[in-house]
Amino acid sequence: MGVRNRARRFLLQARYAADCGGDSVPDCLESLGLGDRFGPEERLWIRALADATDTNRSEIDRRISEVLENWTLERLSVLTRLVLEQAAAEAVFLSIPAAVAIDEAIDVSRAFEGDDAAAFVNGVLHRLLVGDLPRRGGSSPDGGS
Repeated sequence: MGVRNRARRFLLQARYAADCGGDSVPDCLESLGLGDRFGPEERLWIRALADATDTNRSEIDRRISEVLENWTLERLSVLTRLVLEQAAAEAVFLSIPAAVAIDEAIDVSRAFEGDDAAAFVNGVLHRLLVGDLPRRGGSSPDGGS
């Protein structure tokens, strides 16, 4: 696993802790050991992605909502929503190539929630960042349809 992949997973965990616990993302990054786990360059990148995601969250959520089919943000698992937000922020606000952001989000989603969630994340991000994706049935982030 590369450093950026570890960084994405770490940020996701910090954002999850902040979302569920009510603390700020920067506080969660520090309490989870950002300074001990990553070098200066990676810390800057993690903070930039955290800031891009947080600063633009309402726009990101609006864009995600527009491409969701038969789902709302509120129905998604917290982790799926956070993965989608983070990948969208990477591609839209940090100029990470869409294909890279999508592949990394699929990997992170698969690691934390399994294959069904990864397939769902792939479809949503493809529609959001690349364009329309033909539907092949109703995969969902919780295994149902």
